Amino acid sequence: PFITQSAVRELFFIFRKSQIKIGLVFDRFDLFYETASSKITNSLRALRDSFKETIFYLICMRHEFTYLSRSKHLGELHELIDERICWVSSMTNLDARELINQELHRSQNHLTEEEISIILELSGNFPALLKAICNWWLIENNKKPIKQWAEQLSQYPPIQFRLEELLSGLSQEELSLLIQLHMSSLKTNNAFFTDSPPKVQEQRLKILSKLILKGVCKENGNHYSIQVGVLRNYLNIKENLFFGRIWVDEKSGDIFQGEKLIENLAPLEHSLLKFLLSNPRERHTKTDIIINAWPDELRKKGVTDDSLYQVIIGIRKKIEPLPTKPCYLVNWRGKPEGGYQLYPEGRPSYLSN
Repeated sequence: PFITQSAVRELFFIFRKSQIKIGLVFDRFDLFYETASSKITNSLRALRDSFKETIFYLICMRHEFTYLSRSKHLGELHELIDERICWVSSMTNLDARELINQELHRSQNHLTEEEISIILELSGNFPALLKAICNWWLIENNKKPIKQWAEQLSQYPPIQFRLEELLSGLSQEELSLLIQLHMSSLKTNNAFFTDSPPKVQEQRLKILSKLILKGVCKENGNHYSIQVGVLRNYLNIKENLFFGRIWVDEKSGDIFQGEKLIENLAPLEHSLLKFLLSNPRERHTKTDIIINAWPDELRKKGVTDDSLYQVIIGIRKKIEPLPTKPCYLVNWRGKPEGGYQLYPEGRPSYLSN
């Protein structure tokens, strides 16, 4: 490592002397970071500090830093990469049309302006969806009338795969709102927001703002809608799979998921869940959880790992869309002991696979 690092530094001295700027690209930094040692991340920070005018880092991820299982261990590297963040989502209409031309340039048949418009609307200008729809247009010999393309495409396996990829990068809270927005079918956002308490309305607006940044939703005046046409059809079969944010009513002490009360929580389940909600996303050891969630009289008798696990199972059955693949209450492994952490909004589902 010393020889390699020395060689890299010598190389960057040459770049600096020649006034050459270098960008280091980390594609899927989230996967890299899960296995990177603190020595590596510290070296990256030190390298950048030594050559500020020469190098820059471009880090590509599918989700936010908060979902990195070791996000608190980024250390000083975090200061470099958490200030300038942008979401790369859908293309402009001009670029999307150019992509369609590139995909179909060999075809002897030509798209009509109406067909181009419907492809743009169905894809939401997402490159992966544009390419899949163009491929479908080339090979599908039994196309239905243009008004039925959305339904036909929602059953096309490559489209389904890409939509699953798109949805898997969203939190349960975001997915739940997508379903609500889709099922409401309202022409204005007024009724969609005024049917809930002010705090819920405020939270919905925050989530919608994120979904707009990610290119999944769009705003037209006072009207919010799903931007990806094929997604609207696909959501019809996903209606009951997404839940909302978990939160505690301060007055009653009841725990809700979205706007639905979580019923039949046993006393220990309620106590454990409430403790984790007061310290969200933090890694809590098993011992820490037992000390804070178990009554003194039970704790003095001793609490086994199995007893804790049974309470965890009970909670997961009540809050998880798929209890075998948790995205709200997840476990982590560590030494000398692991534990659990809670994501009130439900972390992106692909991280649970």
